[in-house]
Amino acid sequence: MAVYMATLANGGTRVTPHLLKAVDDRTRAGSGAAAAAAIADRASIRPSCRRFATACGWWSISGGTGGRARIAG
Repeated sequence: MAVYMATLANGGTRVTPHLLKAVDDRTRAGSGAAAAAAIADRASIRPSCRRFATACGWWSISGGTGGRARIAG
């Protein structure tokens, strides 16, 4: 669900989450820290669906069950 909501918020860009920032494998000669690649692709989301999902989120925090998630300003 987190990836789905982040994809909506990013306008259709889906980024694969990672638990590690980098891998440090110094057991091999000449190797050091290798950064984990951020894998991203595009999801086809109709603008009307994206607007609806965004509106649902706003409705939830403005008068629904997500009121405690509201950030001032």
